[in-house]
Amino acid sequence: MRTRNTSLLLTALVVILFVLGVSAPPLLAHAAVERTENNPTASNKVKIVVQFSGTDRLIREVEFSDSTITGLQALLNTGLDVVTKDMGWGIAVCSIEGVGCPASNCFCDLPNFWNYEYWDGSQWQAHGLGASATNRSDGDVDGWRWGQWGGTPILPYPQLERAWNALQWLKAQQNSDGGYGSPSSSASSSVESSLAVGANHYKAADWRKDANSASLLGYLMGNGAPYTQGTASAAGKFAVGASATRLCMPPLAK
Repeated sequence: MRTRNTSLLLTALVVILFVLGVSAPPLLAHAAVERTENNPTASNKVKIVVQFSGTDRLIREVEFSDSTITGLQALLNTGLDVVTKDMGWGIAVCSIEGVGCPASNCFCDLPNFWNYEYWDGSQWQAHGLGASATNRSDGDVDGWRWGQWGGTPILPYPQLERAWNALQWLKAQQNSDGGYGSPSSSASSSVESSLAVGANHYKAADWRKDANSASLLGYLMGNGAPYTQGTASAAGKFAVGASATRLCMPPLAK
């Protein structure tokens, strides 16, 4: 049974890493627009796909209680770091997770900018209005793509959704102590899981099965040292996982 569970875990890991990429997230800036808190009784959901490059993308699900939510508010409620600027004609998205431009020069890298799109059921289409003026309803899928107009398209949503489902399965397998697998294999499985978690731009401190369980950060901090003292490959894998999930905080700016 343990072998089967480990195989399933690794299968999910491979799917997530293959579809969503393994790039470690960059350092973050601060959001310039206030987010609203998700309503715990909300019944409506939209999916947000963010494509940073051809090998780095993620999905977030946003819940809301009203009949609609603006595309901008949905993006802000993903918990991602988003920098915006009021341009007078509307609110522009300058940066997501540190990719893009500062609010002081929101379009500093033209012709690259954050394209705002939606999945129509068969392909990605450009929105006719900006995100602050576009209402999204339950079941809608929005896409944000960094690049040129007409550049590298976002992957078809069904392919991304399979990776999202695999990630949700992975989260459900997490132990209450924040780790993965049996006691004899938990350190290894937890480090490997951190690679998938980091590839999806989640922090180890935020990754937990439920509100009453320990985080992946807590487990790795308490149990990772013996794993790193094994082989060079194990130490290297731990370092990559730690970087991807922001296990180690960056130095303060001088």
